[in-house]
Amino acid sequence: MKAEKTSVEYSNPYFDIVKKVFKSEAGKEYYYYMLEAPHDFVVVIAKKGDKILMTNQFRVPINCKSNEFVGGFINEGERFEDAAIRELREEGGYIANVVTYMGKICPAVGKSSSRGYLYLATCLEQTETDYDEFETFVGLESFWKSEDEIGEMIRNGEIIDSATLAAWCIYMEGDL
Repeated sequence: MKAEKTSVEYSNPYFDIVKKVFKSEAGKEYYYYMLEAPHDFVVVIAKKGDKILMTNQFRVPINCKSNEFVGGFINEGERFEDAAIRELREEGGYIANVVTYMGKICPAVGKSSSRGYLYLATCLEQTETDYDEFETFVGLESFWKSEDEIGEMIRNGEIIDSATLAAWCIYMEGDL
């Protein structure tokens, strides 16, 4: 299906609000508004022994803290795998010697063009975190949990981030 007309209604460095106009065969117009993200993102499940690295930070849209896997935007021209390695170092304070692609997700297909690329990071070496100013402001912190503890956090509603939940499903179903 092709839009008859597309316009950017609002723009900022993180996303555009786009209006698309579709026309039926009978000539009726339908308007669809969506978020168009200029940057795709990565989600990283970092595993060390029997523990998995989680992060927790305040998320403005939901007005509370959120437990998530490491992740972030892919910079323009950056390879997806390199973004995963960079985000793990910045947010988790680890360097991954082995990074395995797990899959791709579109966490809000009815509202956004955003795509996420999922990675498993293993053979980790500890280094320093490199939080940016905003990550420090929102209280980003990292911690380790076992697979059973993560499952319990999901069942208890302590993990609600769609990208984290999708990554977890793929990880648990995979032979990684």
